[in-house]
Amino acid sequence: SALLEQAQADALGFGPARWWCPRCALFALAPEPGARCEKCERPIWPRDYLTAWDAARSVDWMVGITADVTETPAQIVAFHRFQKLPWPKAGALIEERAAAYPGRNRLDSTGAGDVLHGYLSIGIEPVLFSGKSKVELVDSLTLALESGEIKGPSEGAYPYPVTEANDIRHLWAELADYRWDDEALTQDTVMALAMLTHGMRTARVVGGVA
Repeated sequence: SALLEQAQADALGFGPARWWCPRCALFALAPEPGARCEKCERPIWPRDYLTAWDAARSVDWMVGITADVTETPAQIVAFHRFQKLPWPKAGALIEERAAAYPGRNRLDSTGAGDVLHGYLSIGIEPVLFSGKSKVELVDSLTLALESGEIKGPSEGAYPYPVTEANDIRHLWAELADYRWDDEALTQDTVMALAMLTHGMRTARVVGGVA
């Protein structure tokens, strides 16, 4: 149908696609409970998402990355990178992402991120950084990348088309130069992805890594 075709196109363009048919690999947007695939008439299932935010207020970047973790490898579907956004607007952006991609949400709660909790009305998992935990986060990211547990688009992620804010090539560039012990390097997108892959490994997520 036109609805399924459009939903599949949205998914390929990394927009929200919340339900799918595992047999036909077709997507549907927010169907009625108990809905069935229009092609094979089998039940369709909800997608499962995991989002991680690395928080910053002024000098550094605030970064949010969402992955569809229904299957392995997980697929990055949303990416946002911005600076100097007032806390209320940053909180609204986090809640907007959570509504578009329902699932678990993680937030860097070290320093600036701790302030953001006061602007959120959704449940969120705090992630506290320390020297030891940072190494653990980066180790989980390294394992996920080396084993092919996560993948992403080559240019822009939702919202599409490519803009400066959603250009995921910022992430690929940071990963290429990243050294965990070099604080002079920009690390915001890498740490957001590390929080995400660590979340895939530390809590049960449908289709993810336990």
